[in-house]
Amino acid sequence: MPTKIEWTQETWNPITGCSPVSEGCRNCYARRMATRLAGRCGYPRDNPFAVNWRGGWQPPGRDWPVIEQPAHWKKPRMVFVGSMGDLFHEDVPEHWIDRVFCMMTSPHCGANHHTYLLLTKRPQRIYADGQVQRFRKWRNIWLGVTAENHVEACERIPWLLQIPAAVRFVSVEPMLGPVKMRRSVLTCGAGVGSVPSGPPYYRDENWLTGYVGNSDHKGKGAGFCDGGRLDWVIAGPETGPGARPCDPRWIEDLALQCDQAKVPFFDKRKSGWIKRQWPKAHEPNAGGEFRRGSDDIVDVLVGLAPCQNGKDSKMGMRELEGAIANELREIVGKRSIRVKDMMEWSTSEDVVRKNATDDETVIHCPRNGVWVAIASSKVPNDQADASAERR
Repeated sequence: MPTKIEWTQETWNPITGCSPVSEGCRNCYARRMATRLAGRCGYPRDNPFAVNWRGGWQPPGRDWPVIEQPAHWKKPRMVFVGSMGDLFHEDVPEHWIDRVFCMMTSPHCGANHHTYLLLTKRPQRIYADGQVQRFRKWRNIWLGVTAENHVEACERIPWLLQIPAAVRFVSVEPMLGPVKMRRSVLTCGAGVGSVPSGPPYYRDENWLTGYVGNSDHKGKGAGFCDGGRLDWVIAGPETGPGARPCDPRWIEDLALQCDQAKVPFFDKRKSGWIKRQWPKAHEPNAGGEFRRGSDDIVDVLVGLAPCQNGKDSKMGMRELEGAIANELREIVGKRSIRVKDMMEWSTSEDVVRKNATDDETVIHCPRNGVWVAIASSKVPNDQADASAERR
């Protein structure tokens, strides 16, 4: 269903329910909403936030259950899976997870054209239960963890970086303290590179650059950049009743860390946000692993470009698409242009022209800083001819 979450376009909840595991769960919006929906919309009446299979519930006016919902979205979308629970909660049986992955990946289900974002506080279950292979080859499945402070970041991010998802991201929301995207762990035994085994050393890890090394108490040592790294960082304060304070300097510092490492950063604040960037999914190599390089991390995803005109700091995904459609109507001179007519759009002209078909015209919308592909039948002949000449 449509959502107000700015970094995605839809939410999909075939599995709902969760239980608190850390301080970030205290004011959980999902628990609050499930309580309000108790006995309705597929939520249990007695314990609405218990782990629950909601995939078989059929929305009013629909002739298909929730599990099949993505197959009825024809245009590719960013889909947040499990916004009302945790897909990898210990009470979720594996065959439920199997059904969700089948819908996301199988061409027979007709929903593998979407990009799915999974967010969990329990990445260790994926690793411990041998579910890592689920992420090895699916470019359309992104995996993230929630880390509300540095303690939880140190606990969850290392687990995430052992899972070869196409895009690995962290959501620092609600941000309850400063977060450094690195850690030093006191270790013993074999060192890294030229550091011999023997005395204890600090193992240094930078989750944004992939650097892993050993250093002594004076900071001297050896290392290499062969560790896992994050592809995207989201951060924002707590909202809603009882929201705890978030120092703006925490977000600014995290944004600076990402900027220095060339990792996309998404500031989720409703106003005064620093930047809103999206990553690009990686291509698998011959061995089935996803290739990662500096050129793969910083590109803006097709269809998810931040607003370029600087006029509306509160602009989210749906508002941005509406603004682009309005500009298209002015350029083309047709009031009948709708968001659904935009077959593809991006800040990169090359990306749009590469993916546009022969019966589509590419138009530049300078006010929003994007290029859009729409059906040539909706464009005046002179504009269609000019676009064809540029190919």
